Amino acid sequence: MKKEETPIDEVTLTDVLTNLTEESKEIKNFIEKQRKKEEEKNQEIKNLISSFENKYKSIQVIAPKPDMTVTNTVLNHGLNNVNSTLDIKLAVIKQSIEAGPKPITRQFRFLLFPETNAGQYYTIVFGRLIPWGFLFIIVIYLLSIGQKSIEAWQTRLYNKEGNQCIAAWNEVYTHESKAGRRAMDKAMVKAEKNK
Repeated sequence: MKKEETPIDEVTLTDVLTNLTEESKEIKNFIEKQRKKEEEKNQEIKNLISSFENKYKSIQVIAPKPDMTVTNTVLNHGLNNVNSTLDIKLAVIKQSIEAGPKPITRQFRFLLFPETNAGQYYTIVFGRLIPWGFLFIIVIYLLSIGQKSIEAWQTRLYNKEGNQCIAAWNEVYTHESKAGRRAMDKAMVKAEKNK
């Protein structure tokens, strides 16, 4: 496909070129104005910075002298209290040194009830130990009764089996001949010796 060319006459071309040059001049003027504004702003910022630096250099902070009278009175009062308590304690120590050593007495005592904290002792003993002690005794009693009943049951079973064996022995013994009875008697004597 071939590009179509549009014929431009000379007048149109000159009009277009003049428009382009005018626009480029306007753009240059606009850029120049913006540069000037920027330089003015930069100058203002520099002026502000220099004025701030000058003000900053000239600032002087003067603190008032502290009033230490309240602190001094509190410290003096506290030191006086410390000194007075030390004097009192030193006097007590001197008195105890002058009194001399006290004789040491040995006491061997067996106490059923404590001298101090009796209320706590009673709550522990009567509130906890005695009920648990009764419970322990009841459990031991029930266990011994259970053991005896198990032994009685086993004995009854053993006796039942033994009674059955004795009844069977007697039954066989009655139906046996004389030679068989002698053999059974020998076996009984032998069993009694082995016990």
